[in-house]
Amino acid sequence: MEGDALGEVAEALKIAARKPLFAAGLELDGEPVVRLGSAEWQRRRVEEAADAARLAAAEREGELLRRFEDIRRQNPDVPAGALLMGLPAGERVDALRALLKAAGGRQKSRLFAVAGDSLFEIDAGGDQVLPVRLSGELGPLRSVRTIRHKGAAHLLVGARDGVYLVDPSAPESAETFDAEVEGSPFGFSHLAYDEAAGVIYATHADVGLVCWQIDLGTQTVLGQSEFNGQAPRQIDALGPQVHVAAGGQLWRVGPDFKPRLLQGLGGEPVALLVGTERELLVIRPSGSVAAIARADGRVTEVNGKGDVASIGAGLPWLGEMRLILGDGFGTSLVQIGPHDDVKMALHDSQGPFKAVAAAPDVVAAVSSDRNRLLCWRPWEERPFADLHTISRMRSRLADVCLM
Repeated sequence: MEGDALGEVAEALKIAARKPLFAAGLELDGEPVVRLGSAEWQRRRVEEAADAARLAAAEREGELLRRFEDIRRQNPDVPAGALLMGLPAGERVDALRALLKAAGGRQKSRLFAVAGDSLFEIDAGGDQVLPVRLSGELGPLRSVRTIRHKGAAHLLVGARDGVYLVDPSAPESAETFDAEVEGSPFGFSHLAYDEAAGVIYATHADVGLVCWQIDLGTQTVLGQSEFNGQAPRQIDALGPQVHVAAGGQLWRVGPDFKPRLLQGLGGEPVALLVGTERELLVIRPSGSVAAIARADGRVTEVNGKGDVASIGAGLPWLGEMRLILGDGFGTSLVQIGPHDDVKMALHDSQGPFKAVAAAPDVVAAVSSDRNRLLCWRPWEERPFADLHTISRMRSRLADVCLM
């Protein structure tokens, strides 16, 4: 109500008030003021304002996406991160969020975790933890990773005494690959798979690098002596090349399983290897990142965290990888691009985190006490799920992966 309608209400109230006021020995002083309120009306106003804001944001995101795609079509051989830097500085974060959201909104990843002797599939949005039964006796589970095997998504699960190859649609028929670990308390913690050659690679703190040729049923063990006395740790088997990090050095392992040292990469130990079709990213604990070109082996220093990096994962993005990195002290994970300077943070008080996995639609991390699992959208700062897993798994989380 407004205008004349309010005046009419005020006049009616003034007339109606005369008799009770007179009976009470009072009289009306001045003109009455009418204020009308409605919870429903206010709610509608708030919803309309929110809808308008969402529409404006969607229009801005759409415009940023169109401009970025135009730039990308004109420069097909330039990394997406470098193209992002071609936008005005004030638009880069918004453009990155829009690009991440557009890619992640079209995907629905499956989340798996290992704890104790068990493998679990987790529905973070539905707050469900479902056990996945494995056949085999390889001891407690240490690690899990998604691979492609015979054209389909499978899991590699590292255990104390070997590795499982698991088809999630038929986990009861998982294949087991054991190794002689001589009573070691450790397990196979870093896993990779060369789909073209049909070879599983796994590292063990006491044994070294173990290579299983699936079809031949053979096993090759490469100890520390094969890597200049350093324990092999991280592995990348994307594409035709297999790389293994041992200490501060990087080695290439050929079909003959003979490690060959790559020159020019010595220094501090390697914290993480992340591979793309274009390049291999080598992340050091200091947060520095080096890129090795797949085509010619050229080594270049690219953008890094500039701070301590002890855990991390690759976030698939436009055919490349962004990096999700964390340290042993803070409560945030940092998302960075090796070819741009746009950084975003994922926050939660449950850090510092112990393990991280990333996919276009979700980032998952294990809490500092390994009793909780946190999940974010890559374009949002706060988690959309916080699962207390210890109460349902009865063991502390060891590792997570996304399929």
